[in-house]
Amino acid sequence: MLQGLPPQFKPEGLAKIPKNLPVYFFAGEKDPVGDSGKGVRQVYNLYKKAGIEDVSIKLYTDARHEMLNETNREEVYRDVIGWLNAHMPK
Repeated sequence: MLQGLPPQFKPEGLAKIPKNLPVYFFAGEKDPVGDSGKGVRQVYNLYKKAGIEDVSIKLYTDARHEMLNETNREEVYRDVIGWLNAHMPK
């Protein structure tokens, strides 16, 4: 199953990611590129299993691929800015 994944999602690629690097995945639940959220959840779970300490995910109902241009883009921008503000070095 993992043979088709890009190198950064294979165990040796995941091992290179700093464990304390915060990661935020966001996508539309109707995005065919992300397999309607399934692919995004799969990558999220791979990162969690790899021991990356701070991984967040947000899937938007009825949204597709270009989240920053979707009809709910104001909500998306608020969420991204909120996540960034919460992860700014103090």
